[in-house]
Parts: sequence; structure tokens; C-alpha cells
Amino acid sequence: MISALLCIAASLPPFTIGYTPPFHGAPCTQYAGFESFNTPVNGPNFPDDPATTDLGAAVWQLMAGGVITTAGNLDDLTLPPSYRVTDSTPSDAQEVVLQVSGLLNPIPFQLVQLEYFGPSGLPISVIPTSSYYLVHQMGHDERVMTWDLSAIPDTITSFQIEIVTSNTFTTLDAVKLDVRYACFPGSSFCSPGIAGVIACPCSNPPSGQGRGCDNSSLTGGATLDALGVASLAADSVQFTSGAERPNATTVLLQGNASIASGAVFGQGVRCVGGGLKRLYVRAAVGGSISVPQAGDPQVSAQSATLGDPISAGQQRYYMAYYRDPIVLGACSALSTFNGTTAIDVLWTP
Repeated sequence: MISALLCIAASLPPFTIGYTPPFHGAPCTQYAGFESFNTPVNGPNFPDDPATTDLGAAVWQLMAGGVITTAGNLDDLTLPPSYRVTDSTPSDAQEVVLQVSGLLNPIPFQLVQLEYFGPSGLPISVIPTSSYYLVHQMGHDERVMTWDLSAIPDTITSFQIEIVTSNTFTTLDAVKLDVRYACFPGSSFCSPGIAGVIACPCSNPPSGQGRGCDNSSLTGGATLDALGVASLAADSVQFTSGAERPNATTVLLQGNASIASGAVFGQGVRCVGGGLKRLYVRAAVGGSISVPQAGDPQVSAQSATLGDPISAGQQRYYMAYYRDPIVLGACSALSTFNGTTAIDVLWTP
């Protein structure tokens, strides 16, 4: 009877309903597909779909008595199987989409959760944002589950998805995993007083690496971060400053060269050089600006408008500088501005 059931399972294709997440194949995404398994108990099954871009993802079956069926599926003949999908990402995971094909006894999908370890080292469970059947028939289910992690303040770079079943002969037929993670289009540099960069000129060192020189609000120095994709065909780069003076007028500056040791720049240090362009000017809110905003030209388009068209393979360098009318230390009374660290961005086609 067991062999007959396994034969029935072998006659079904892995997925009968095709589903592709909207972000599949976009920059800062990864994909893993599993159709045949070879490790029945407490070992990783790695992707076998040739379209896989995420070779580190794995599917596990954790209960003793696990078997691989003649069709290459996972099951357990003596205990309800316990399946686990594990993965990691280069940066903060924003969205996870899991598709599962199951045969014979139904998988209790209402119990499926994603887990990650929080800052305290304890596991945190997250229920799916959405979960629905693609196929729901006697002995054959296909379901897609989505986790939107973008609003979670923790940085999630590894996770596992627990699929705990209730009965033996709950066969795992196939798995597809799509993950979207945060895009960081460039690398930060120009920390004053570190790695050959000159010290702050007004006896106003930053409170730590990754900050510009301290300001009169004593924030420890302003920061600059970037998210998005530095692609000329699909530019989504956005810069965000932080820890400036609360309402300071702020300029995002672009250069086509870098200054390795930095140069004195008001009360700060500037490592952005060459042909300089003031891309955006904004008033800070709570010591922060984010540019471009809705309705603004994207960074590459604004650069071209200002006379510096960017070609694929070229680098540009960015910093924000802002007004600080209270001059610190022994600096000139004309040094009424300060700056962030810098970001080096390589533009792709």
C-alpha cells in the first residue's frame, strides 16, 4: 500500500500552477528552486533548479524515519515530518515568497511561520502577510506564502521557515523561494581621522566611524546612507542624511572624483572632488533629508540635467553638507557649514 501511494505521488509534476513574484529577477533579489531531494534526515537539500541564483538556500527534514520517494520527494514513514527552509541574504531581507507543493496528507499551512534571531539573540516568529492556495485537491496542494518584512526595524540577514506537519505521508514535492533584500548601491568612506583621512578642523571629532565631524547640536556627526539600484536603466537610488542640525538647509553634492585624504570643508571634511554638482537642496526635518522624493528627477537624470551625464561603469561620489551657523573650536567665523561622510557609487547599465 505504501509503494502504491508513493507511485501516485510520482505521477504528479512539481508545480502545476505557475506563479512568479513581481520582483523575481530584479536587482537585489535571489531565487532558489527545489524539485528533487536526496537527504532524508537532518541534512541540507540544496537547490536543483538550474535557474537558481541562491545556492545557499536549503530544505531540511528533521524527524527520524525520513525517506526519499522514488520521485525524489521528501517524506517520513514513521513520524509526521518536520520540514525547514533556511536562507541568508547579503543585506536586510525585505520580502520573502515561499511556494510549496505537497502530496498525500495535507500540510497544515496555517501553522507555517518564518523565524529569525532578534538583537537579544532570541528567536522571533513572523506569520505570513498573505497565504493562499494555487491548487487545493485531494492529495495535492500548492500554496504561496508571502512575508513582508520591510516594516520590521530589526536587520534580518538570515531566517528559517518552519513547516511542521501532523501526519506521516505528508510529502514535500517541490519548493520555490524568492527573496528581495535591501539594495545598497555604494560603499561609505571618508570618516575623519580614520584610514588616512584628515582630522576634523575645529576640534570637533565624530563620535565614531561612519559619521562626519561633530556639529553645534552635538549629535556626534552627521551620517549619509543610500538605498536603491544604481542602474541607468532603472535608477532607484535614494540618499538619506541623519544627525544634522534639526532644520538645517542641506545640499546633496556629487563629484566625479574622490579625495583620498579629504580636504577641510567648513567645520567638516570633504572627500568628494572633481567636477562638483549640487543635485538637491532641502531643509532638514529632525536633522534628516531624503532625496530624491516623489516628483524629483532621479539621481542620474538630475546629474545629466546639470551637465554631468553618467555612463555605465563610471563612479560618482556623494556627500551632504548643511548649514551650521555656530562655529566650533578655533575655526574661521566663515565656516558656517558642516558635512557628512561620503558614498562611492558605481553606476551600471
